[in-house]
Amino acid sequence: MNTNLKILIVDDDVLISEYLKEILLELNYQHIAMTHTAEVAEIEIKKFKPDVVLLDIRLDQHTEGIDLATLINANHNIPFIFISAHADVEIILKATQTKPLGYITKPFKNMDVFAALQLVSANQAKFVELKDGFTTIKVNISDILFAKSDKNYIEIHTPTQRVIIRNTLEWFLQELNASNFIRVQRSFVVNKFAITKYNSKAVFINDFEIPIARNFKLE
Repeated sequence: MNTNLKILIVDDDVLISEYLKEILLELNYQHIAMTHTAEVAEIEIKKFKPDVVLLDIRLDQHTEGIDLATLINANHNIPFIFISAHADVEIILKATQTKPLGYITKPFKNMDVFAALQLVSANQAKFVELKDGFTTIKVNISDILFAKSDKNYIEIHTPTQRVIIRNTLEWFLQELNASNFIRVQRSFVVNKFAITKYNSKAVFINDFEIPIARNFKLE
């Protein structure tokens, strides 16, 4: 049970926000911030850096919460959960298109809130944070194709980017904590589900040929 999540509540009703905060505190979540407008929420997201946003679908306007969700998707890699008392079909359909992690309906029930946040914790386990200089990059573990060690640095490849960090492959494997990553030789770790072909001397991930250790057997 992870109660260290940083949670941002965005709801234009101050009383509802305070009530939701009380529920979170009862559930032992301590890192909580609140805002009541989309404009302030944008600022708070950059400042507070939440792990999840609990977002009212409507806010001040008919679909302002959905507009903010779209902005979060475009500019931030943060999961959000919609909160709403409405069952308007049109609104729900628009909300669904933004791919929220879940929904919490009003009036709130403690276990509903807890269950939704546990989904966030489970989803977090699928990501690894990589520090590229002064920048922290959050990478979906399943997107990682392979990692190559070069002395004190690791070169990590995904379909869309290459990230170079200062660390060891031992640290990398421990951070991933995923059974689908295997060390094929001293300098390479590969995602076995990304292998496109292999022979006795190498594995191939798309156009990359990665030599394997003499005693290594790919099962």
